[in-house]
Amino acid sequence: MHSRYLDTIEYQAMDMPSALVLRYSGELGKKTLTESFRILCHRRAALRARIRETEQGFELYLPDDDRAPEIIWHSGLSDDELERFTLEDLCKTAMPWNVAEAVAKLTVFAGSSSGIVLMHTDHAIADGQVKLALLREFLDIYQNLSAGGHVESAVSRDLPSPPSVVLAGRLGVDAPGNVPTPAEAPSFTKHEALRHYITLTEQQSAALRTAAKKAGTSVHAFLCGVILRCHRRDRGEALPTSEMVCWAPVHLRPRVSPVVTPPETTNFVGIHTAPVKVGVDDAIAGIAHKVKQQLDGSIADQDIHRSFLTDSFRQDEVENLGSSNYLDSVSLSNLGRLPGFSCPPGLRVTDFQVFTHRVMAPYPCYVTYTYAGRLTIQCVYRPDLHSRAAADRYIGAISAELDAITRERPDER
Repeated sequence: MHSRYLDTIEYQAMDMPSALVLRYSGELGKKTLTESFRILCHRRAALRARIRETEQGFELYLPDDDRAPEIIWHSGLSDDELERFTLEDLCKTAMPWNVAEAVAKLTVFAGSSSGIVLMHTDHAIADGQVKLALLREFLDIYQNLSAGGHVESAVSRDLPSPPSVVLAGRLGVDAPGNVPTPAEAPSFTKHEALRHYITLTEQQSAALRTAAKKAGTSVHAFLCGVILRCHRRDRGEALPTSEMVCWAPVHLRPRVSPVVTPPETTNFVGIHTAPVKVGVDDAIAGIAHKVKQQLDGSIADQDIHRSFLTDSFRQDEVENLGSSNYLDSVSLSNLGRLPGFSCPPGLRVTDFQVFTHRVMAPYPCYVTYTYAGRLTIQCVYRPDLHSRAAADRYIGAISAELDAITRERPDER
């Protein structure tokens, strides 16, 4: 399959680039890294693809030259310069983003004894789990080549199947599978995001896990409780309770039989919606239990397999009503506890981050992950609906709540 059209799920995710960012210590071999990326792109045809508009739809295709995307290499940087670069400065070097030219990019900032690697992919070809799988495969190839090993580099021209086709084949689910055309496709507003990161220390991360366990819930649900209550309080105390919603993207690949591997399809995520009433003085544990109970029930009943985020953020359905009107819902995606990355001797990954460039959802979106024992929350907001001052206020409240939780001894809460 050398070309096909995006289905509705993929179309909505188009033009939504994000980067997985690695900071490393040691020396990176330019020649070996270049060859490793070439082999990865040979194996995974979607990385070499482009997207073009036709009358019939948005076509994902392999161009005639069928080359791997270019690696952008910035060398000769001092370690001090690397430390001064903000994550936003680094990631914006991969812009502008144009899926007609490429759907993936690799950028390297190399210093004398440390550096940074950024792997950008468009969400139309890769959800979070696919992005992580591609990064790990890339590093495995690099490790093997660095050790003098042989790595298979056969060129594949098979593009991943549309998510709707895989869902229909595995579960008989009637997912949104129509092929949107440029003339009829809904319009989605995709803004450069306001973003912030909250990163806990290893001790705080452990304390948060202990607090969630003591409350009889998961870290994901506990964080939902923290965030929902903070947003409820931000709205004020005019109402004693407020109907709120926690959206939770759920990784479906291991939940079907046979398991769906990352190369098989591009986006395979169900969306769970948990409506809960939240009062300004409700206990976080109580909110968390409501969220987790609904999520567990949906997964057990396989309802989650029939819930997909499509047409939810159409521009004609989102009004600029002010930030407080978009605090009743939040999205919290959990990448989980990430194991270490493969590295040859003399090279070590010292940090990992996710960078989301654009956002569609009118409500606040959060992505959480734990690497090297430290939990990070990426906080993302639409700037046309949430001002910088409002975003700073949300972040301040969430940070203060997490600080209070992780400073207290578990038996005091």
